[in-house]
Amino acid sequence: FKPLIDKRYGVQPHIISHNQKSLACIRVRSSADIRKRVEHYSDLSVVGIDEIQLLDGDIIDLCLYLRSLGKQVIASGLNTNFRGEPFQFQQSQHTIGELIAYADDVQTMSALCTHKVRGRRCGDEAHYTQRLFSDGRPVPYRDPLVFVGSAKTHNKRRYEARCFQHHFVPGRPWQLLNSCFCFFFSMHLTLLGNFDQFYFLRVLKRIQRVLPVPRDVH
Repeated sequence: FKPLIDKRYGVQPHIISHNQKSLACIRVRSSADIRKRVEHYSDLSVVGIDEIQLLDGDIIDLCLYLRSLGKQVIASGLNTNFRGEPFQFQQSQHTIGELIAYADDVQTMSALCTHKVRGRRCGDEAHYTQRLFSDGRPVPYRDPLVFVGSAKTHNKRRYEARCFQHHFVPGRPWQLLNSCFCFFFSMHLTLLGNFDQFYFLRVLKRIQRVLPVPRDVH
């Protein structure tokens, strides 16, 4: 199964990867649709769900229900949204993290960070998704949570893989806090002597270890 909202490669009933590999599937609007289909085909032993984060919060109870029937449930999805926060199911306060807590086996996949540093790709392990405008600028924190797209989406939004260091979301609360710390200390450094400057620089470095400032992000 895959959510009806996923139209990245058209509306055909197939799960399609970025390298164009495909598998036939059934497109559904909600977790209730999956339940109806599974109950209709009662002899199913394995139920697969792609992009599960795009479904409603009832999917958690459905997965537990299917497992109680002795069926194996295999689901794939994103841990976090473009903001770097746990992905909330549609029209629900529940997150995919709650579903992961019930899983017997969790396999975390990663990509390589595509952010360019001095003309070269970072290449570090990437667990975050960066949503970008068509011109390459990162979208702000208040952008809508759900926007289905891929690297080939034109004139709207697109996504790239990022490591933690280069995952930058303008307006994200903790990044604003980090900027405030930097501004606060820079104001004080202009008024203090060399000894006090050295002390405050040490404190600032400790803060940056907790709230790292992304480098080479424009």
